[in-house]
Amino acid sequence: MESTTKPFDVRSVPVQPVVEPTKSTIEKVSGVSQGPTDVVQQRENAYNEKLSSIPEFAHLGTIFKSASPVDLTESEVEYVVRCVKHVFGHYIVFQVKKLLHFLSFFV
Repeated sequence: MESTTKPFDVRSVPVQPVVEPTKSTIEKVSGVSQGPTDVVQQRENAYNEKLSSIPEFAHLGTIFKSASPVDLTESEVEYVVRCVKHVFGHYIVFQVKKLLHFLSFFV
């Protein structure tokens, strides 16, 4: 790089307007739909029914959003731990499930 004696002027940089991404642009780039689908709505309704039937969680109200289950362990191990995050109005509940794979031993 060559050194210059002329000071940098920020006004020499061209200005471009900021364009807000539209919903369809976000879906094309991320590959994820922003709107709730029937499957997501059914899953959230099922979680809402199950959690509201538990007396300790009944006072939390209705679920605002439930995330998709996320594996916390690798799927190749003998047990898998999954977590689902449920967001309520003022609370966040992490539902953790441990699934054991059936092991077969041959003698």
